[in-house]
Amino acid sequence: TTPASVEKFYQRLVDPGHDDLQFWVHEGRPHAFLDSGRNDFLGINFEDDGVPALDVMLDFLNGIFYPE
Repeated sequence: TTPASVEKFYQRLVDPGHDDLQFWVHEGRPHAFLDSGRNDFLGINFEDDGVPALDVMLDFLNGIFYPE
């Protein structure tokens, strides 16, 4: 799924008024950055590429489930 297609879907949710959403692109990373381990062909590894993405996801979910 490309970022452009996800952004289009995101906009279709925002347009009717959904406001508890976040659209974030892990710039410069290929599609498989959340795969465990390492992929030398794609130049990714979970620790460097997956963990930052998970931090964004967890921050978002914590804001939903544990609002300040």
